[in-house]
Amino acid sequence: RSEFNDAIVISNRFLRDGELFEIVIQKMVDRWSGSIEAGVTAIRPEELEFPNTMTDIDYDTWMLSGTAIMQDGNTMRNNYGCDLDSLTTGSRIGMMRSASGDLHYYINGVDQGIACSGLPSEVYAVIDLYGQCVQVSITSSSGPLDNSLCTSNATEKSFPLHSPAAGVAHHFHSKHGKNVVLLGEGCQAIRVGGYAHGIAFSAKELRGDELFEVRVDEVDEQWCGSLHIGLTTLAPPELPSCPVSGLSPSLPQLRTKVTWLLSGSEVRRNGALQRQNYGYSLERLTVGNRVGVKRCNDDTMHIFVDGEDMGPAATAVPKNVYAVLDLYGRITAVSIVSSSLMEDSESVKAPSLTSDSCSEGEEDSSPVREAESESCSSVPTIMTFLENHGKNIQLSNQSLTAARVSSYNQGLLVTAQPLARQQLFQFQIDRLNPSWTSSLS
Repeated sequence: RSEFNDAIVISNRFLRDGELFEIVIQKMVDRWSGSIEAGVTAIRPEELEFPNTMTDIDYDTWMLSGTAIMQDGNTMRNNYGCDLDSLTTGSRIGMMRSASGDLHYYINGVDQGIACSGLPSEVYAVIDLYGQCVQVSITSSSGPLDNSLCTSNATEKSFPLHSPAAGVAHHFHSKHGKNVVLLGEGCQAIRVGGYAHGIAFSAKELRGDELFEVRVDEVDEQWCGSLHIGLTTLAPPELPSCPVSGLSPSLPQLRTKVTWLLSGSEVRRNGALQRQNYGYSLERLTVGNRVGVKRCNDDTMHIFVDGEDMGPAATAVPKNVYAVLDLYGRITAVSIVSSSLMEDSESVKAPSLTSDSCSEGEEDSSPVREAESESCSSVPTIMTFLENHGKNIQLSNQSLTAARVSSYNQGLLVTAQPLARQQLFQFQIDRLNPSWTSSLS
């Protein structure tokens, strides 16, 4: 965003009862006064003539500006439980319409109480990037991934949100520092003790121009220092079994093979200083910031912060390198937000079906039989849930994860793709609620 207003964004569908729509502030500037404003509107996005600021709308709109609750541009309540003007980078703001029509705001996950009542049944979440707040992202706790934002006059240049490349999601390698625990099928790394021994590697070598990017999930201010990130020729499969007790306590000390890294704003090669004052200092990272590393086809290493390329950090980087990072000091947890540039057939390919599984008896070489055999072996590699589902269901993770968000029923799900012959459909139970009886059907 280049000015202090004209930056309204709206969810692309209305909020379900009890659904939390939450964003995290990613970037702020000092040159403007005022800050982010948030609320809901009953106006459909395609029918809204976007004003300079959402508090200029004089119908069917409820907003929180500073500490004031405003309806249709008029202040209806002052000194609400939170002050949006006091929020900083990394702060989370959420809105929820309850089943009884009450509007609740959440700051960093804490309910601030009822802001107003009597909302209509269909309202859209509204964010106004006003004043000092210039960039936000929807958090993973906001519900289905299809609840994206409809923008007004924002452009990619002024609102640079990164969209991961299509393909297979990146993962961390199972070999890592002794204080690291991997969660989420290897997509989240957490340092569970101390301030060091937090080194983690990408599961595979990076291809040329492939970005490996993580988001900061947790910060512990009792420590100093911050995340280190870079590339290494050290192959994790060559390391001993986990926990890797012999691995260096921090990335600047990793010198078994050649390693290029960014520490603060210093670029180092095997611990030796190569360059100072490079781009954005990683010492300033906080919750919600994204950091990535890429080996470009011109043999340079580039660091990305919140989707912005900081330029070449190192040169003469060979092929066959792994992304490596160090959960050091303040940074205690990160999650991968990037994907590989192309699908890895070995990681997603379903077991092939033999001719025996497609037919019984002797093999028939006729064209008809060959066609049947070919169709039998064309098994979908990834199954997802259908968008048409029970009213208490929320889908996320590209429709791979389903959650029942209220009550004990209305949780029916159907796969989006038909099952092929001999295909196994399998899922795992992520969470149970002991307040109800009965179980899965």
